[in-house]
Parts: sequence; structure tokens; C-alpha cells
Amino acid sequence: MDNKIALTAPQKRFLSSCLISFEKSLRLTERLLKEDGETGILYFMKQPLSAGVRQKAQKRINKVLQELDNLVEKLDLEPIEEHMERIIMAELSVSWADLMDARSKRLRGYGDIDPRIVEILDPGIESLSRAAMELNQLILSDMEDAPYEE
Repeated sequence: MDNKIALTAPQKRFLSSCLISFEKSLRLTERLLKEDGETGILYFMKQPLSAGVRQKAQKRINKVLQELDNLVEKLDLEPIEEHMERIIMAELSVSWADLMDARSKRLRGYGDIDPRIVEILDPGIESLSRAAMELNQLILSDMEDAPYEE
């Protein structure tokens, strides 16, 4: 007896997308539970959860991942290959667009601006946005040098 459910290709794509998103959330939660925190330049994260709660959460995540695996098998869904360089490029592109929106001209929409901000902010933003595009181009050039199958 076949336990697999018949799904159309669009149904499979939709379900795969939904379940991939959920799995990524679980995997991110796993990574965050293992960390004590992180200190950046403009942010820091703390891990306030007790070791006991972290352990319980990890056990629950393991069970949920097994449930997910069972469901995926019953639905006959195939893993989808994702390319990290495309994710990096997408993140850098979004960051570039956000940086471009952070220039002094856009700050006027939030109120009067100190005229000196143009001298400080705009060159800094230009440099950071250029760096985002350079990184993006570096990744793209490597992709062009090493083609792979879709």
C-alpha cells in the first residue's frame, strides 16, 4: 500500500516552500539555542534561557524535525537545492538598497537635518553601499567562473 499522497506540481511547490520556511526557522532556533549571544557593532544578543529550557527546546526541535521528515516522505516532497551564493547576493542587494535609502537626502523625511550630516553620513553610506556591491560582484564573478547545473 502506497502511503504517498498525490499532489499537483503547484501544490508540491507551495507545500515545499511552506515547510522549507518552517524547517529554516527550526534550524535557526537550534543555532541560537547553542549560542550564548553575539556582539556586533550596533547590536548585541543575549541568551537569557536557562540550560534546562534550552535542552527541552532542543529535544522538542528534534522531535518536530522527525515529524517534518515523516510528513515530507508521505507527501513525496523532494529536497530543493539552494545555493548559498544566491542567498548572500540577495542579502547584499537588500542591504545596498537600504543603505541607499539611508543617505542624508532621505533623512529630511524624518525632520530637519543638521547640515553637517551630509559631510559625515553620505560618504560613509556611499562607502558601505559600494562595499556591498563589490562583495556582490565578487560572489557573482565566482559563480560565472564555476557554472553548475540548475
